[in-house]
Amino acid sequence: TEASYMHQACGRICRCLGEEYVAYLPALLPSLLRSANLAPDIKLGDDDDSELEEMETVQVGDSRVGIKTSVLEEKATACHMIVTYIHELGPAF
Repeated sequence: TEASYMHQACGRICRCLGEEYVAYLPALLPSLLRSANLAPDIKLGDDDDSELEEMETVQVGDSRVGIKTSVLEEKATACHMIVTYIHELGPAF
């Protein structure tokens, strides 16, 4: 998603600027934390359920479980960026 691309770009800028990047954290952290706290979009349905068409699915018994992987990717990127900021900024984070 667009948010993931922005988070990745900010991580690269952080690596370049080092501790000077701390000044930008108050503007960036709310969006980053929102992405990290996203609830995964999971649905339970049957083989004919049209809501599951745009999801990755797995058959569990007589039902299909669907999950939107884009939400998980955004969440994973946000968590990775938090780790990057902690690593790059150390105590300044």
